[in-house]
Amino acid sequence: MRKTKKDDCRCRYLVDLTRQKDVFHLDEAFTQAVKEMLAAESVSIHDPNNLTSENLSSADVVLDIARGSGMVAKLLISNNAELADTQSLQELLEVYSNQYHHIYRSTQDMLTRLLNRTAFDERMQRLFGPRKHHRKKDERRAMAILDVDHFKKINDTYGHLYGDEILILLANMMQEAFRAEDWLFRYGGEEFIIVLNDADLITAEMVVDRFRIAVESRNFPQIGRVTISAGLTQIFPSKGLTSTIAEADQALYYSKDTGRNQVSVFRKLIEAGIIDDSNSFGGELELF
Repeated sequence: MRKTKKDDCRCRYLVDLTRQKDVFHLDEAFTQAVKEMLAAESVSIHDPNNLTSENLSSADVVLDIARGSGMVAKLLISNNAELADTQSLQELLEVYSNQYHHIYRSTQDMLTRLLNRTAFDERMQRLFGPRKHHRKKDERRAMAILDVDHFKKINDTYGHLYGDEILILLANMMQEAFRAEDWLFRYGGEEFIIVLNDADLITAEMVVDRFRIAVESRNFPQIGRVTISAGLTQIFPSKGLTSTIAEADQALYYSKDTGRNQVSVFRKLIEAGIIDDSNSFGGELELF
């Protein structure tokens, strides 16, 4: 049987999906493929909790799509109420789900189930990469680096199994405390990074400090009280990733050096003259 132009397009879409190596580009390729296939005005992926009937029109179509291990998202097809080629669409959905699952497993920290360092590098490349100039000027993001206070002492005193349990419980608390659109990473050891999307610095500080208080107030098995320190900065893609991490790190170091169990904001430290614009912070610092 001779291949049609439609068949060629379908094959191209399917192959393109399998080539994607991170979730952002996979979502981008998938929504573009569905948009072209159905000639829809717009196609987008949403968290089920963030998509309500109030956001929809009578011409919108919403489909469930599997993402990773049992996760479900909503595919919103705007102004395209009639799905003519359901078989091709189903093929796209299946390939998308399989590829998402593969990417999800490769970018997930096996202990905490948060995003891992690979996922961090991929998302930061996208955020700070060449396309950063095409993003909306009013996009607001903040980055927080969190570190468990005296974690080495916890491991030495109670053993690494209890240390791992602390990290798992903290990760669970993070997933409950922060929104689905925020990015939660285990950056390494007992250090976590949170990227708060669509959040100004004032809001980000309030949310991160609320999480710090929740951790301090919790009674952890065997260990009891555990605290965290955090450093926070605003994300400006034009500054670059290295400078952004350095700012959050300097704020974290200040939190550690001045008593721990607190959230420090880089901009406030600059304004107070505690650190300067060169990101230099003097003094010896014992992180553990």
